[in-house]
Amino acid sequence: MFAGVDWQVKLEESRRSLANTLLLRGRDLDLVDTLTFRDPRLYPTWVPDTSRLSVYTQPRVFSDYDKCATLVSNNKSPIASLDSVIGKAWNMFSSRAYTHLYSKYGLSEEDFVDSFVTLEQVIASYKNV
Repeated sequence: MFAGVDWQVKLEESRRSLANTLLLRGRDLDLVDTLTFRDPRLYPTWVPDTSRLSVYTQPRVFSDYDKCATLVSNNKSPIASLDSVIGKAWNMFSSRAYTHLYSKYGLSEEDFVDSFVTLEQVIASYKNV
């Protein structure tokens, strides 16, 4: 285990996941305990048990590591950073930063605005979950 890493599961409302995918590669994967990721407190009650966690395994090792795990999580925690990114993007766009580089390849101001609005809708949807 890595020193300084807090392995405790924190059940904050903002950290609840709609779904998780766990990718495991390497040897002796049948010994890996995935019960922590199956804890029903990590998911909203309306998410079906069968949709909460998907585990995929591959016995081949990855880059000389005996075991490797990747967790792909769909939860609300990245929304704060996306909110910050969209704010900075709007500021850059309103000051016309770099837009001339994109317009010479056919992107219009409408394309930028449409992209910002789409991302803001995604952020709003996650906040309402």
